[in-house]
Amino acid sequence: ILRSFLARPSGSQRHVVAIVVVDVGEADRARAFSVIVLYMGDAADDGGLPVQDSKSPLIGTFTDRLVRTRDGWRFAERVGGLDFRP
Repeated sequence: ILRSFLARPSGSQRHVVAIVVVDVGEADRARAFSVIVLYMGDAADDGGLPVQDSKSPLIGTFTDRLVRTRDGWRFAERVGGLDFRP
């Protein structure tokens, strides 16, 4: 997940995450589903608020596999998808 985010071009982004449903199937494993809205923008020339991208917002979902480790719950897998074509 980190590699994916670091590979993206720089800019401003905000995720709104809603309707998070977590199903704990075993003591140390769970699945999660959430709906996301992603707002994207580019830095403003004047240093003010970012300029919203014309393809923004994007609406989609995340489906996650989670595992409990000694350090707490961690993502084992995250699959994201869009609900509408930009």
